[in-house]
This record gives sequence, C-alpha cells and structure tokens, in this order.
Amino acid sequence: MTFEHFLQENSQYISFTIFLLIAIVLTFYVLLPLLRKKKRPKIEVKKVELNEFYEALGGENNVNTFELNGSRLSVELIDMKNFDKEKLKALGVIRVIEMKTRLMLLVDESFKHLKK
Repeated sequence: MTFEHFLQENSQYISFTIFLLIAIVLTFYVLLPLLRKKKRPKIEVKKVELNEFYEALGGENNVNTFELNGSRLSVELIDMKNFDKEKLKALGVIRVIEMKTRLMLLVDESFKHLKK
C-alpha cells in the first residue's frame, strides 16, 4: 500500500479530523477568556445626606447655588471661610478646588442624587 493509496482511502476521515481539531481550538480560544474573567462584587454606594453636605459647607444659608455636572460639583458660597474641607473629604469628595466665591468638588457616585 502506498501513501497515495492510503490518502485516497482515508481522505474523508482525515479531513473530518482536521475540521474537528480546528473547531475545538477555536472553541477554547473563545471560551477561555470568558471563563477567566472574575466577577467583581457589586460595591454598594452610600448616598450623602443633604443635611450633612450643607453642614460641611457651613450651613444651608451659606450655600448660594450648587450644580452637579458628572463628577464635578460646583458650589457657590456666600462666605468661603465657613466650609470644612475635612468633612467634605469624609463625605466622599475626592478633591476640593477653591476659587474666590466658588468651590469645585470632584465627587464620587455618592453625590449623584443631590439636587437643589
């Protein structure tokens, strides 16, 4: 029996085996990254109370206006000396930028519900 004769008799089996091997490799190539992904635990975001926020800014009477745009909270204060930077950071403010009569606060998800 020659090699050519062997190939003629078993060509269907050989082609089916090659196709099956390619299908198995592609399946593992697609499925392994999906199996390796770790599911992140859902982090519960605590909401900041409006009273605590006003207290950190020196009271409700000290706040002229505030506006939330994405992760930036712009607060216009009447007296800039009355706000407490440490209380704001404890509430979840990431960064405080002070201007003449305005504060720009970089906030996290816990401030998303605040509206005046």
